This record gives sequence, C-alpha cells and structure tokens, in this order.
Amino acid sequence: MANEIVAASSNFLVGSVLEFEIRTKLNSSINLRGSPALVDFSPMAARGALTLAIPLAGWDALVMTAPGEGAGVSNTALDSDQITLTIARQAIQLQVSDELLVSSLGGAIGVERLAGSAVSAYINRHNDLTVGLFGSVTASAGTSGANLTLDDIVDATQTLMRANNVDGTYCMLHGQQMGDLQNSLRGEGGALMFSAPTADMIAAKGKGYAGSFLNVDFWINNRVLTANSNADYAGCMWSRGAFGYAEATHPMSSMRGSINPEVVSPVLVEFERSATTGLNTVIASAFLGVAMIEDARAVKIVTDA
Repeated sequence: MANEIVAASSNFLVGSVLEFEIRTKLNSSINLRGSPALVDFSPMAARGALTLAIPLAGWDALVMTAPGEGAGVSNTALDSDQITLTIARQAIQLQVSDELLVSSLGGAIGVERLAGSAVSAYINRHNDLTVGLFGSVTASAGTSGANLTLDDIVDATQTLMRANNVDGTYCMLHGQQMGDLQNSLRGEGGALMFSAPTADMIAAKGKGYAGSFLNVDFWINNRVLTANSNADYAGCMWSRGAFGYAEATHPMSSMRGSINPEVVSPVLVEFERSATTGLNTVIASAFLGVAMIEDARAVKIVTDA
C-alpha cells in the first residue's frame, strides 16, 4: 500500500508541544524571615547609617552579696558587649525578549512571573546569609567524616543548656544530615520520640519544617554549606538571640512604575524596556543585613556529607 497519511511522515504534526504550565524545579527556599528563630532589628531606613550597633548587657547575671554588718557595698561590674550589623543592597536582574513573550504558550512566561521569581530570590538570599554564619560559630557538635547521630544532637542541646540557653531552640540541617539522624533514631529505644510535623505545623512554621525533638524545632535546608573541603555539612542548633537581621525599605519604593510587594515589603521590583533591542528587564533590589548576635547561643553541627 502507498500514500497513507501517518504520523511519522505527516506535515500536520510538530515534533513536540509545550505544556501550558511551566513546572517549578526542586529547590530549597526556607524562609525564617519573621520567625522567632531570628531577631528582627528592622527598620534600618533613615537612621543615619548602614551599620547598626547592637549593645549586649548581662542584666540578669547580676548577683547580690552579703557585705556584713556595718560594711559598705562595692560597685559591681556590668558585663557588656557590642555587635554590629551592616545592611547592604541585594539585587537580581532578569531579562526576556519580545519574541519569547509573544510566542510563550498561554502566557507561561511573562514579566509578572519574572517579578515573582525575583521576590523569591530575596528569600533565598536571606536564607544564604543566615546559613553562611553557621561555620563561624565557636561551639561544635558532631564528628568530621562521621554520620550525624542522636548523640550529636543530645551533645548540642546539652552544650546550649550549659551556656544557660533556656529560650526557644531551633536546628537547621542539610537533608543528608537529617537522613543520617533518622537512621540513628531507628536504632534507638526508650521514651524519646521525634514529633513529625502536621500540615498545620508546616503551614505555620514554613517550608522545610521537619518536626520537633527534645523541644527543638528542626528544619531541612539544603542550602546549608559544606565544611572541611566539602567533606562535611555545617548545620547549626541555636536559641533565639543567636542570629538577627535588619531590613530597610527601599528609598524608591513609592516611585511610579515600581512594585513593592506586601508579602516581602523590603523588595523593590522595577521594569526597564529597550525598544531598540526588544528586551524587557526586571530588576529587584532590597537592603538586608544578617549577623551573629551572640556566639554562646549557638552550636554548629559538623558531620559527614
């Protein structure tokens, strides 16, 4: 037979078609901004400097003494310190051509979608600046080259308790570290139990929340950095007051033609268009600084990658 109209030789079919919706690739976008885990020192706008000096004082460490009958009382020294937190401009630029916007199936790609991604980029930057501090923490738990175990977690909690940390406690681990901890927990017996997160808890505490154990809230964050020439991951356990951040409202946030998303108020999204090249540019910027406030409130957890 001949002249059949079949798919293999038809002029009526194309090689492939695009799905209307572009799926989002896997990523680790943990958002502790606004969480009790971090101290918010905002706003920093119009304060006369980009650097914030944070005074620390040992008010609650003062202790009375018994001077004795008829004896005078001497002055007691107040333990104090000062930490600085500097904000800086954070920014991202995305560009798309007129041709892509015209041909984009169902409007899957547009400047609005790029603007949304630019705002997400701020959350990721916030995340990266936070986990970037873990390696500078003095106290340490875990063993380089060895998998994370329950003993390492208990060691970290006890280190914090010995340093008088009684506030809310948080822990952020790489997925590899959390997997190793789960394997360790499978071999444990007794009354200790890891409380898995419910849907309501995840909604309240955000993406990446993994549950609670020993009164510590855990997050899985694969943006946690490596240590020791990429041989390990450096997670961290800390109490409130260990890390803090400051933001400043962008000075051009009220400018016409810009967007100041309510969900992430510090981010300014602006648009530029080149008529000669047919290129459309989305630029998002914000002012942010993250710093370690008190080293004694944290323990880095360094274990095998």
